Amino acid sequence: MRFVVLASIAYVVSLGVSWALPLVGMLDRQPFDGIDMVLYFLAILVQVASVVLLTLVIARVIFPEYWWRGQVLGQDIFEIDGVFFTGLRVARVPSRLQRIVFGVGERQRRWDLLFGVLSLVLLALHVMSVLAAGRVYSAWLPPRPKLPETLHYAVLSSFPVLKEFPGGWHPGTAVETWAAQQYEKLSEESAPDNETNYRMAQLALIQAFQEREKANQPFRYSPADRIFFNRGVGTAALRHLEDILHQPPAQQGDYHGAALALMGFFHIADQNFAKADDVLEQARTAIESGKDSVMSPYQVLLMQAHAAMMSGDASRAGHLLEKIVLNDRIPGREYALAMEHYAEALRLDGNIARVKDILFKALELYNMQEDRAGIARVYLRMAALAMEEGRYTDAHRDLSLASSNAHGMRDWFTLNMVGLLSQYFPAAG
Repeated sequence: MRFVVLASIAYVVSLGVSWALPLVGMLDRQPFDGIDMVLYFLAILVQVASVVLLTLVIARVIFPEYWWRGQVLGQDIFEIDGVFFTGLRVARVPSRLQRIVFGVGERQRRWDLLFGVLSLVLLALHVMSVLAAGRVYSAWLPPRPKLPETLHYAVLSSFPVLKEFPGGWHPGTAVETWAAQQYEKLSEESAPDNETNYRMAQLALIQAFQEREKANQPFRYSPADRIFFNRGVGTAALRHLEDILHQPPAQQGDYHGAALALMGFFHIADQNFAKADDVLEQARTAIESGKDSVMSPYQVLLMQAHAAMMSGDASRAGHLLEKIVLNDRIPGREYALAMEHYAEALRLDGNIARVKDILFKALELYNMQEDRAGIARVYLRMAALAMEEGRYTDAHRDLSLASSNAHGMRDWFTLNMVGLLSQYFPAAG
């Protein structure tokens, strides 16, 4: 009886732990990631232990004494004329004689089979209970959607090398082919200088963002992705940037901070946001110290805030973006871009009271500039806000508006984010 009481208490505790582990993973309100997967795996392991305890408790209560002594306590059990005995060292008796004289026959095997079936049934029910608990927790604490590609279009469009390409950056083979041709020409130089390396790094990054034309091409968010980052092509940019940074500081000139900033953008595209944040902090320090004039300090600040926001530090991202939104001398397009990201940082930080007003101000600025890409991004952020507040009808409407505007501008990064955001609907509503 003591075993039944103690094992029952241990079962209840282990069951509670297995249900609590998925909840711990959802407290950060982040999308399902590696940590959540580990917690679910641990929950299932604890559930296996719970099933073993529960099955043993049931067996102790309803199974015969001879089964418990033989299979659990490991005692030698034998039977003569329906009477069960324990203690004989059966191992010393020949196996054939064991089966004839000392075996417990079909009754023992029947209870063994019942024990195994009971364990499997209980294990299936317990694993299902963990998954059901995860669904309940997901309804209680839906993850806050993150939109990692809403900065890419603006950054790529601002590359100085694109001033030589008619119409600026847009997805497709035309810009990729042009970038490849320019890159090949520059590759023929035997000893490229800092400016050449910087140009080649931009051209390599332009080639790395490729249009998905076939179903078997890689995707990051869903099979409907319109564009993807080819990391193998993009690493060529890192080599050229490292050629700049490996020189003595006096020889790097104005390209030290710009090379770090472009390296930070590579890590953003590669979704290594923690690394991007570190590199962009160095770039911002260099540029703000007045040693760099190639890249706008506000663009670097915006990229760093984006990296901090994506790596989970939305509060710090908000503080970085305040340095832009409080500066009335910033050009209108950069200011609107900072405004929409500032609203995103507030949303991810849980301070959603001001988000809607800031997004409306950003939308007004984009309408004045007739910037449909910016308008699409604002509607995308409005959809994310509506989902967080449980207004799924409004979220669907804003997603549709974001998609329509992005199609008109061929802003396929925003279309990628439309596909990503739509995946949150089953989990949240």
